Amino acid sequence: MPPKCKFQGLTLVPPVFIGMHRPDFLFVTGDLTEVHGGDPFACDVMPYSRELFSRVVNACESTGTHIVAIPGDHDPEMAVLKEYFPFTLDIGEIVSIDNIRIGGLGVRPRQEGLTEDFDRWRGEKTDFVLIHSDRISTSRFAALGAQYVARGHFHKWEDRSSQSLKSLHPGHLYTYWDGPGKAYPTCFASGFVKNGECDVKRHLFRNAPRSRRFYWDVDTARFWLDGVLEDEHQTSFQDWEKCENSFWFNISRKGKQSDTESMLLHVASLYPEDIFVTPAVKEGRRVHYAKDILKDQGLLREFVRCSVRHPGKQ
Repeated sequence: MPPKCKFQGLTLVPPVFIGMHRPDFLFVTGDLTEVHGGDPFACDVMPYSRELFSRVVNACESTGTHIVAIPGDHDPEMAVLKEYFPFTLDIGEIVSIDNIRIGGLGVRPRQEGLTEDFDRWRGEKTDFVLIHSDRISTSRFAALGAQYVARGHFHKWEDRSSQSLKSLHPGHLYTYWDGPGKAYPTCFASGFVKNGECDVKRHLFRNAPRSRRFYWDVDTARFWLDGVLEDEHQTSFQDWEKCENSFWFNISRKGKQSDTESMLLHVASLYPEDIFVTPAVKEGRRVHYAKDILKDQGLLREFVRCSVRHPGKQ
């Protein structure tokens, strides 16, 4: 290992950040090229992602940053990923770049065979590991000599570090891909390895479509809005109560359809370019741009009908 090795982890790191910090590596941990079957945003997401990927690749080429990617369970095939990122590791592949060994544990659909792929690494040494899963504990990677484990699959920032090894889920660029319709702030991780010590920081990524989950909870008799950042809470939702350890806010209302429509119109008008999702309910999950909800009365009523979450529902 060199005395200092800088790296970046995706969601997708903004190209300007790459130009400013000139990392040695940028890690892509999967779930970039496909959405859930039947997702109405499939046509909208892909042109956006192609444009963003090309800007990231161009920024890395100008700074000499190596992009290393692995497939996720939403990525249909390696060839699609390699269209964007030529240095895409096959499942279980270990490569050496500038004398730094990087291992990739991407996944097939449903994460089949992941443990067996990991077990084949016995006796191997790696400096970095990219994995699209939470099924293998961080402590098991310490035996490989890894300095940092970059994880994919979870669409939410989560620190899975052990006492001896840093390991993070950096979040996801398209948060509405989560099946139940959850909405998380999108993030990326940046950090460095120096003299055997690894330091990682979280950065909120604001330059992408944001998703916000809106619903009326029958159990609590409250409106809920997920996907709100702290600064937004201070400016737009001062009267909303912050829930512990989350970005959910609520305010008590009677819950009539007219009340729900009024509240949805209010929050949608604050973020017309963002994406609103409902929970998974018996009527299905709804995903719509706020600007479409605002201008289409039919979509508004459909969204409100699917925004009622009963006890025990996600």
